[in-house]
Amino acid sequence: MEPPCLQNTTAKTLAMAGTTEPLLLLTPPQQRHRPSGYFAWGWTLAVAAVLVMLLLLAVAGPLRPRRLSGTPPETVELTLLTGAAEKGAVCLDGTAPGYHMQRGSGSGSKSWLVHLQNVREVLPKDCLTSKNPTECLFPAEIIKSIRTPMFILNSGYDSKQIRLNIAPDTSGPDKEWMSCKDNISNCNSTQIEVLDGGLSF
Repeated sequence: MEPPCLQNTTAKTLAMAGTTEPLLLLTPPQQRHRPSGYFAWGWTLAVAAVLVMLLLLAVAGPLRPRRLSGTPPETVELTLLTGAAEKGAVCLDGTAPGYHMQRGSGSGSKSWLVHLQNVREVLPKDCLTSKNPTECLFPAEIIKSIRTPMFILNSGYDSKQIRLNIAPDTSGPDKEWMSCKDNISNCNSTQIEVLDGGLSF
C-alpha cells in the first residue's frame, strides 16, 4: 500500500491526465478579477477616439481642394437680355445688353475681373487720336465729351472717402476730424477746403 501523500498525488495525476483543457484556460488570480468599470472605460475610450476622428475629418474637409476632378468650371454662355432695348436699357454703342460668366478657380476663385468688350468704339474720338485707349477711360477724358445737363458728385465729400482716405483714424490722434467724418455739416472751414482739394495736410 502507498503512503497517503502518494495516494493523493496519484489521484491528482490521473485526474489531470484525463482532461487537461480546463487547466489550460486557468489564468493567474490577478487577471481573473478585473475592476467593474474596466469594460466601460474601454468603450468610453473607443467612442472618444471615433468622435475625435470625425471631428478631424469635419475640420479638414474644407481644407481639401474643392475640385479633385479635371472638370471645367461652370460657365454661363452669352445671354442677351430680351426686351431691354425697348425699355431703353442698351449698351453704350446701342446694342442689346448681355452677360456671360466663367467662374474662377484656385487662388482666383474669389477675385473678379470685369471685362468691357468693344469699349474703344464708344470712347471719345478726339481722345483716341492723341492717347492710348486705356487712358480715355478715365473721368478726366470722358467728362470732356459729356454735354449738360449732367451732375457729377465730388467723391471727396463721400463719408467713406473721408474716413478711409482723407482723415483715417491713425492720421489724427487729436480727433479733430471725428465730428466732420460723422457728418459733413460739422466740418469747419479748413476741413471743407481740404475736402474741396484746395489744401493738403
